[in-house]
Amino acid sequence: MRLFSWMVAASLMPCLAGSLARGGEAPLSRPATGAASPASQPADGIPEAERLVAGLGSDNAMTRQASQDALIRMGEHGRPLLARAIAQTKDLEVITRAEAALRQIDEDRVVGSSYITLHLKDAEPRVALAEISRQAFAPLAVFPDDLLEQGGLPKVNLDLVRQPFWVAMRQFSGQTGLDLQPFNEGVRLMRSGMRANGPSVIFGPFLVVATQISRTQVIQLGQDGGANGGQSDFRLNLVAYSEPKLKVLRSSGVKLDEAVDDLGNSLLFSGPDNRGYYGGSAGYWQLSVQLAWPEKPGSRIARLRGSENFTVQTKAKTIEIDDLPSAKEKTESLGGMVLTVHSFAHNADTWELKVSMKVNSLNSPGWAQIQQVFQTGMRVVDSQGVALDRRGMNSRGTNDHVGNHLVDMTLQFAASGGRNPVKLVWEIPLETKDINVPFEFKNLPMPRN
Repeated sequence: MRLFSWMVAASLMPCLAGSLARGGEAPLSRPATGAASPASQPADGIPEAERLVAGLGSDNAMTRQASQDALIRMGEHGRPLLARAIAQTKDLEVITRAEAALRQIDEDRVVGSSYITLHLKDAEPRVALAEISRQAFAPLAVFPDDLLEQGGLPKVNLDLVRQPFWVAMRQFSGQTGLDLQPFNEGVRLMRSGMRANGPSVIFGPFLVVATQISRTQVIQLGQDGGANGGQSDFRLNLVAYSEPKLKVLRSSGVKLDEAVDDLGNSLLFSGPDNRGYYGGSAGYWQLSVQLAWPEKPGSRIARLRGSENFTVQTKAKTIEIDDLPSAKEKTESLGGMVLTVHSFAHNADTWELKVSMKVNSLNSPGWAQIQQVFQTGMRVVDSQGVALDRRGMNSRGTNDHVGNHLVDMTLQFAASGGRNPVKLVWEIPLETKDINVPFEFKNLPMPRN
């Protein structure tokens, strides 16, 4: 019997019983509505949070797990409570669960969902965006740069308690008309008319949106006069977003596990692989997967289930080269990799950076990942640390006789905006994690015959 928590846990049971029906999160009290501030945010729901900590030592297994899950969803707000619980008790159950919760908070900080607590009424969009950015551990850039100062944007009303980042962002976008869209090998908030506003699934730090179902029938007017009935292309298009804090190195495309219409017909394509094509960049991927059109189709896609795999950077090494405009044949080394900056020069409306890489394939097993992050990992920044917009890149690679990869690259950066480049910053992934993002959609319309 854990005497220190028995009475508190007993009082917690009605609270947790209701929370389990909503996914295991105990309800928190909410302060008076108004603009949130970093100082006030951690105080949100503290009395209930203290009871959650006590619940870690409950005699009821469901209570212990529900308390642990709810404290994890508190994120940084729950960290001091968990640390204090570890320091003030000798109960091994409490210590074990509190330590496990802290490890999960640490992991979520890098590759998990960010949970947003925010109470705003008639707030300026820039205020809401700044607070969402703070709690999501990453800036949310806009386009154009003065978008939030242009005026004409509606005020924001948000009342959120530990909701996933994408819940907060979809509410913000719905009220302001600003949506995250691809821009210069990344994403920015812009006036876009909610182009990805279809059925959606949130999984951790990812949002998957079903955007389009299409079917085309093509008849080739050849020798048979089209007697073969032509070819049909039936496919599903999706968009996947990742939270801005994530460093996603690559995606393996969509894999469908099940697709069936309302008549029971399987819609899985029978080719060698039903893994869909994808194209995109940091934070945004356009996905397309082929489906099979049945002989006697139904009117709805009753169920469609699949997944998307992403490789996410969890640990990195940063190389910085100062006084970039003056750098000539400047070399930096990391393990079996050597980066050489040959020149950085102004060319019309762009800055042009010429670099080369030599990587020993035996000593650098992460070379494949390194190739993938040239698009997003290498930045040129001004004196304020603001990155210049990318304008393009081309590269040429070879292998030498001793197993080295040799790559020459030219990268272009925008010279507009009055920003003077001062430094090259390159973040190189050292450790990664694969995240499989499942999704399921039901009752989607089928194209008509």
